[in-house]
Amino acid sequence: MLWLCLHFTQLPLEVFSLAGPPDTDPPLAVTERHRVCAANDSAAALGIRPGMSASTAQALSGSLRLREREPAHEAATLIALADWACNFSSQVCVSPPDRLLLEIGASLRLFHGEAALLGVMEADLAARRHKVCCGLGPTPSGAELMARALPCNAVALPPWQLQNEPDAFQKMLGKLPVELLAAPEKQQLTMQRMGFTRIGELLALPRAALGRRFGKAFPDYLQRLAGHSHDPRCTHRPRDRFESTLHFLEPVCNANMLLFPARRLLADMGRFLERRQLYCQRLEWRLGVAHGELRILPVACSLQQHRTDALLDLTRLALEGLRLAEATESLGLACLETAALEGKINSLFAEESSDGGEAERLLLDRLRLRLGMDRVHGLYLADATLPEQAWNGVHEPAAHAGTSTWMQRPCWLLRQPTRLGGTEAQPDWNGPIDLISGPERIDSNWWGEPQRRDYFIGRHGSGTLLWVFRERASGEWFAQGLFG
Repeated sequence: MLWLCLHFTQLPLEVFSLAGPPDTDPPLAVTERHRVCAANDSAAALGIRPGMSASTAQALSGSLRLREREPAHEAATLIALADWACNFSSQVCVSPPDRLLLEIGASLRLFHGEAALLGVMEADLAARRHKVCCGLGPTPSGAELMARALPCNAVALPPWQLQNEPDAFQKMLGKLPVELLAAPEKQQLTMQRMGFTRIGELLALPRAALGRRFGKAFPDYLQRLAGHSHDPRCTHRPRDRFESTLHFLEPVCNANMLLFPARRLLADMGRFLERRQLYCQRLEWRLGVAHGELRILPVACSLQQHRTDALLDLTRLALEGLRLAEATESLGLACLETAALEGKINSLFAEESSDGGEAERLLLDRLRLRLGMDRVHGLYLADATLPEQAWNGVHEPAAHAGTSTWMQRPCWLLRQPTRLGGTEAQPDWNGPIDLISGPERIDSNWWGEPQRRDYFIGRHGSGTLLWVFRERASGEWFAQGLFG
């Protein structure tokens, strides 16, 4: 087995900087218990160092931005990274607060070796603006140690991995200083007082002697580190539903400024759905305001795919009418409803292929956002003979009437038939109406109020086509609908 440790050294900073544009890098430091625990490159250039008090750091630079550490945000970001890491390994383990462990031995053939696999992962993490330190080892604990002692990358693999010797890792491990061990400070001081300088010196001692000196857990840790005993870890299970949140370095007061982090979240959601062969039917934007409150912005989507540009266009329309009464501190995205992608058979010739109605679906989604969810309806046939009763409005705009080819009826029906003037042979509605097609006779509703009508298609002098009928009993004319 071959384990890879991904150590995200700047995770406390990245939870605040990921939402901003990549070309901005203001001086930023994260504090914990009034002490600086992490500082970015711009802050380090001003002399800000970890361990420095917050007051001293502010005194060094008036432009420095200080943020209190958010362990909950870091944990959520690490889980999202674990979901991403499942693209490269079936065994991903989360090692809080800032490390992931991947068993990549089974993936080397797919990615054509360690260097190629590391290259793909490093490029992907750089695009996500994460800084990472990698370590390779035959055990999870060994990989974590190597990430501290001998970090590797795609162009510089660890020397023990390049040597074709089964015990190359143990030999290198024995030469490393004891300060690299994940041991409490008290144990480190005891090792120094006893004169231990190399890990190999501790491995050479009997386990019983080590247990008496440093506790029973310490020799077990050394055995797991060297690969002499099992090192079990809990395997991460990818989430079934996409949810992600970006936190802003500075509160946002303009809705248009939310589009950049929205694009990033939509791209992450697209990759999430692509791995599962799903598309989004309903998403929800969550705007975090002061005091932890959320403002919900739902967006319904009937596109049967996960195009980031189309979803961003719908989000832009939803944000156009949004007025931010309070500054927004975070932006979250949740995919509430999904459906499975259906396989499509493409035509042999490109000019004969179609988009499967995606343009129409996108137009309907835009109309719903512009006019309101309750103002755009589809039409469906009802089990009735009279035209004013034979149509139902449905909330799904993609629904259609499904009329047959011989039934020439308009989709624009009047709420109630409108009485017309004219003679028995020709109706009149602010001008004569010439009958060009018909009649279509409807003789129904005998169980209630009988209706006997003759329907015609008529052309008004202005060119408008109308659907009119004449009651056979009274001989009066009525307008039922208009053709587009």
